[in-house]
Amino acid sequence: MGNVHQTIFKVLHKKFATDDEKLLKKCKQLQDVKVEQLGVPPEFSCPLPLAVVEMANLGGLKTPHEKLSCLKATVDHITGTIQNFIIENQPPGLTGNGNNYHIV
Repeated sequence: MGNVHQTIFKVLHKKFATDDEKLLKKCKQLQDVKVEQLGVPPEFSCPLPLAVVEMANLGGLKTPHEKLSCLKATVDHITGTIQNFIIENQPPGLTGNGNNYHIV
């Protein structure tokens, strides 16, 4: 699978090179934008360092399975971090596990 990926990836990379360059340029323009600049209230701002570290591995992976596993792990880190953030920052009088809340 790794050898097939190398051959196919070269063709796809060449075909989508212009689109990739545009996307990379836009990402670089947005990299220093803060959540406050987007009007996101501070209580909805949640740092995601584990997801960032996991996603940084994507470029060094070769096979589609490795890349998919990396993306899955990234989503899992995002989900887990947000759930923990919600639980730790829930308003007084609410109980819940991050998915369901009850007023007490």
